[in-house]
Amino acid sequence: MSGEECESDMDYSEEECGYEDYYNTAEDCDIESVDASKTDPEYFVFECLSVEEVERLLNESVEALSTSLQITPSLAKVLLHTHGWAIDEISDKYRADSTSLLVASNIKPAHSVDISWRSSSSPRAETSCPVCAFARAVTCFCSLACGHAFCRDCWAMHFEVKIMQGVSTGIGCMAQECEVLAPEDMILSLLTRPNLREKYQQFAFRDYVKSHPELRFCPGPNCQVIVRAKEPAAKRALCTSCKTSF
Repeated sequence: MSGEECESDMDYSEEECGYEDYYNTAEDCDIESVDASKTDPEYFVFECLSVEEVERLLNESVEALSTSLQITPSLAKVLLHTHGWAIDEISDKYRADSTSLLVASNIKPAHSVDISWRSSSSPRAETSCPVCAFARAVTCFCSLACGHAFCRDCWAMHFEVKIMQGVSTGIGCMAQECEVLAPEDMILSLLTRPNLREKYQQFAFRDYVKSHPELRFCPGPNCQVIVRAKEPAAKRALCTSCKTSF
């Protein structure tokens, strides 16, 4: 057999042998996209937020509750922080029995307290402060909802000491065995040092984030990002700022 005949026998195309169809089937072209939510056991939906974005989110909740129940924003913050930012649940309980809710939230005392010191009509009337023991005009005193009265200077000192200890939303009455909490508006009204006011607000923000079921601070070094997951789960998250995985 000649070489030409051999070459002739070997002369064929890919189309005739079906190789083109083998490598280019329609099934191979229809590659399905992989759904990470179904294949990755660590997958869950979350977003990384800045401090400003979280402040806006928290303030929206405060405004919503304050408007709905016709209460002060300061009181709304205490209720939200105490009850895990569950607006609907708080609203239902408040409308059903506001007194019980306020007592359970340490906003009002469980028992009535003598507040006769407020009844004096004379601007010159004086009373002694239980803390410093100085006699001062009644107008120099103030109290929480519990009615325990102390002079403004002692209240201010009490707030300053607590803030220096890292306490903010947990600051309460100075009276023994009284658990009534001091609202934000009263604390800020008596703090005169700007640095302490700033510290208080920073500590309060920290407490609000920690008490919110959808929010968590990124544990990365010096990272200010806060992760939000509307459906909290024990899954791994990756910070988009510092790339810390937690």
